[in-house]
Formats: sequence, C-alpha cells, structure tokens
Amino acid sequence: MADGEGASPAPATADAVRDGLGVMAGLDGAPYLAGPCPNLYVPFTAHHFRRASVIWLNERYWCERGLDLGDAAVAGDLADRLLARFGASTFGDFDDGDTFLDTAVPLHADRYGGTFGHSHGGSGRAGTAGLFNAKGVGATPLRDPDANWHHSHGCMWLEEAVREAIFSEVCWRAFPWRSNPVVAIIDTGENVRGAAGTVGARRAIAVRPAALRVSHLERNVLFGTAGTADSDQYRDFLRTGEVIGHVRRTGLSASGRDGAVVKDGNDEDVGLLATVMARICAQAGFGRAHRLFHGDYLSSNICVSGALIDFGAFRGVEDWRRRTWEENALPFGGEGRRLFQTGRSLAFHLRKHGGATGRDRPVPLDTLETLIDAAFGKALAEICDPHPAASRIAARLADLFAHEQARVTAGPAGWAALRAALDGEAIRPAAASAAHDEADPAYRIGTAIVADLAAGGDRAAAVAARARLLRWAAPFDHATREAVLDATAAAIARWPGGRVRAATHPDAAGPIAAPPAAWLATHIAAWIHRIGRPSRPLSAHEVIEHEATVARCLVLACRDVATGARYWRVEGSGTGGRLLADGRPHPLPAGSRPYDAGSGLVGYVTDAPPLFAAAS
Repeated sequence: MADGEGASPAPATADAVRDGLGVMAGLDGAPYLAGPCPNLYVPFTAHHFRRASVIWLNERYWCERGLDLGDAAVAGDLADRLLARFGASTFGDFDDGDTFLDTAVPLHADRYGGTFGHSHGGSGRAGTAGLFNAKGVGATPLRDPDANWHHSHGCMWLEEAVREAIFSEVCWRAFPWRSNPVVAIIDTGENVRGAAGTVGARRAIAVRPAALRVSHLERNVLFGTAGTADSDQYRDFLRTGEVIGHVRRTGLSASGRDGAVVKDGNDEDVGLLATVMARICAQAGFGRAHRLFHGDYLSSNICVSGALIDFGAFRGVEDWRRRTWEENALPFGGEGRRLFQTGRSLAFHLRKHGGATGRDRPVPLDTLETLIDAAFGKALAEICDPHPAASRIAARLADLFAHEQARVTAGPAGWAALRAALDGEAIRPAAASAAHDEADPAYRIGTAIVADLAAGGDRAAAVAARARLLRWAAPFDHATREAVLDATAAAIARWPGGRVRAATHPDAAGPIAAPPAAWLATHIAAWIHRIGRPSRPLSAHEVIEHEATVARCLVLACRDVATGARYWRVEGSGTGGRLLADGRPHPLPAGSRPYDAGSGLVGYVTDAPPLFAAAS
C-alpha cells in the first residue's frame, strides 16, 4: 500500500503476533513517515492510566490483517500492546494523583495546516506511535494556547468514540474511497472533572491507523513562534515541503472499495491535485446519493487517499433539502464550493512547496460539480442495477435532488411523497392522484419511477428493484449524529453497572461508567448494520425481507422473487473461512455457499436459519 493512505501493517499469522512480529510491529518503532518527513511531528510524553482497559476491537479490521481474534491469546496480546502504547494521556487540570501509574510512553503530535488557517498547530488531542494514531490522549503541544476549555482539554468522551467507530466503519464498508476506521476503543477508567469537582463524562481513547490528511499538504501560518530556525513557523514550512515531496514520490493508494485501480497522480496525464480532488468528489457524490453527509469536506477531515477521517460532524440526513446543522457550516449539497476552495489552496501549496507542474492547476468549480454529479448518478443507478431502467431512474432522482435543494418548506414532505409513490400509494382514484402530483413533484417522480420499473419486462426484477429503492428511501432520522450519541449514552446508562453509577452521580454530563466489552461490541455492530442499510443484492431478483444483528453478525432473511425460494445471508468479521459470532470462531455450515462480503468479512448463503442465530 502506498503511503498516501492510512498506514496499515501487513497481514500476519497468529504465531507471528504472539512473537511480537507482523501486525503488532505496527505499534512499535518510529511514528508513521517520521523518516522522510522529520518535521512532521512534535514529541510529547503521555502517562499510563491506572485503570485503563481495551473495551472494543474492530474485528473486521484486525481479521483483514490476518489476526484471529477468536483466539483469546491473540486478542489478549493485542489489547495489552494497545494499552502499553496508547492507554495514556498528558496531565490535565482535572487529573489527580491517583489517575496515572508511574510509567509513561513517548507519543508524537502531527503538524498540519488548513485551507482557511487555524490557531492550533495540528493534532491538539491525538498522538502517533508506529503506524497508529490515538485520539483523546490529552492536550498536545499543538493545541491552541488561547482556546477555551472545551477546545483544549484533550479528552474524548466515550459516546464520542463509539460514534466515531460506528460512522467510520459504515463509511469504510460503503464509500468508494472508504474511511480511516477506528480500530480500537480504550476506556481510560476515568471521568472528566470540572473545576468544582463535579463528575463529567467518561473518557475514552480511539485508536486509528496513522494517515496523511489533505491538510498535511497545506501550511499553517497562524500558529506558534516565528523568526528562528527552530520556530514553529519554520518547522511547519519544512514539514509542508517534506510531505508534498513524499506524496509526489510515492503516489496515492490505487485501490478503492471495489478494488478499482486508478492513476496515482504521478503519470503523464493526470496530476496529483486532479487525482485527489476526483477522489473527494467521488466520496461527496456517493454520500449525497445515500444521505450520508460528512458535515464539511474540509482538508483536515479527508485523507490524501480520499478516505474520510474524523466524524464529529458526520450525519445521516432525512432528505435532500439544502440545510446546515451548525453555524457557518457547509450546507448539504454545497460540497462543490468548499472543494473548490480546498483545490485552490492545494494548487498554491503544491506550486510553492512541491515544484508543481502545469498539471496541478486549480480544478474549476463546474468541473468539480460535474464529478460530484457523476458519482451521485452512479451511486443511484447502482441501487436498481441490473434493471434496464437503472440509468433513467437515476436521472429522475437527480431531478428530484435539484428540486429538493430548492425546497423552502420546513417539513420533509417531498421525501415522504417519494416514499408513498414507491410504496404503491399511487394506486388510488385518478383525481386524488392528480391532486397529489400538483402538490408535490416528488410524488410525480416516484410514480414515474414505478412506471419505469414496470416497463422493463421482467416483473420479478421490477419487484426486487422497487424493494431496494424503498430500503434506500426509508426514514433515516436514527442516523443523525445526535441520535447516535443519545442512543449510545442512554443504552450505556441502562445496563446494570451504568444504572448504579448513574444513581450516585445524577448530575454527570454523560455516561460515567464503561459498559462490558461484549455489550459494547454488540451495540456498535447493530448500529453499523442499521445505518449501513445493506442494498447490494446477490441476484437481480433478491429481496431482503428482514434484517437483524445476531451475535454481532448481520443476518438477512431473503427471497428470490422469481422462484419464491427463501434463504438467509449471514455476514460478519472473520478470517480463514471462519466467521466470528459473539467473538467466537464458527466454521461455515455444511452446504452453505460463501460469497465475497468485503475485506475482513465472511459472507455465506444458507437455506436454513444459522445455528448461532437460532441459539440466540
């Protein structure tokens, strides 16, 4: 894998892991890219928490790298190494003498810039070691010295870490250029305490692969000292040139969600800037189609590879109206203008610090919009594919998007009308139908899509494509950032330990106790499946009639509309042809038919209910 993407250690055997080799070697050694980019990092010391523990491991990620987490020895070794490297933090004004052990670990904060400049010098609460990076390790030397407490404490709330794990994994599995996933969550064993000693939210640390952000290619001219060879500004100047030079030499990752190989930015036809912007546009278009909004496509929350990173503003949206959720934030549907600003900034920095050629000119706004629209249309057509009317239906939905972007009414009436038409409510008296058409073009578009499906000739394919459209258009209010945070906090409070602790601290700002690891793994898996809305059929005639999360696996009850045959699809993390169910390895049942569910995942079809599902 090229260095432009999140760093990932090579797959390894379980024996190699036990010996401290292979995958686990990625937790040791110099920080990611410290060799070619010596000015990328600022070192700092973090002290080990006394009561820290690993409470979640991303089974899909570690299985992809050959780790058998069904082996308790392997899982335990991984947890121990993660704690030794990242179960630590700098001192905060709310910490007391009992918070930390007497041991410490060196970490490194990475410098990066931004399109609009900012008063922090890079990662203000994250530290890198080896090929991994952890968020929530306390305030780093790059934090904004003048920021208020909420932007300078360096902590991460437990429910915040859980939200990042859910959204990042949804995006890794769905988006064309994936995401930089959370691979582990560490419970620090501590809570933030206010100045008056009040108990605050539970503190956690989210571990991720180290990655280059687009903002690593930009300068930061607003932070720190200047005027000397060792000043913050001069170091940042050197860092920008080092990173740009490194990316030019190594290129970008050449594999996306579907294994597509694309130009890496170093060929004669496509420059680095055009390649990066095309990938980001593909991400924005896909997210727009599926109502998964990154919140703001800033250079600091996108990797150079195109992968999404940092999910504080990420959300599912209920419809396609042009709205914002935070002050001065990017509106849904307005991604092109933000990317144009980022592209201009990158063109400047590539020219100033990287010896840019004529190929690295700013990408015009209309070109960016065209790229986003193309990705948007492709994602919509995939919903109905291989129905022969897929492209025509995508064009109709694109018209609906334009209409919804201009809608000024407060309620989601347009989206509700589309669902009503797709659901068959168009079969009503002609007068009522005409009145509904005049009231809302979304209803008219929905009825036209139903007619397109029926005209295809294959009734079974039309029924299946319509069912996929209904799943895609289903209400999505549970996928907002607030809904995920609130559901996680409420669920943690409901488990017995959470109720006891909450009763003793009624004024706590959030969960003040961590749940058991098995419970948290089930919670995260269920929300990944719920928001991910699986829609890729195994055949043109497949209809998903019911879905559930069982033993952390996705179980889909399916029917072939053409033959009437019913079957189950099971997908979950696994390696070596074995599925992990509730963290325990299960061989595939006799007579089952495996299929490719994605890297690090095992999928199979069975004609009988899965045994572990029946037992649950």
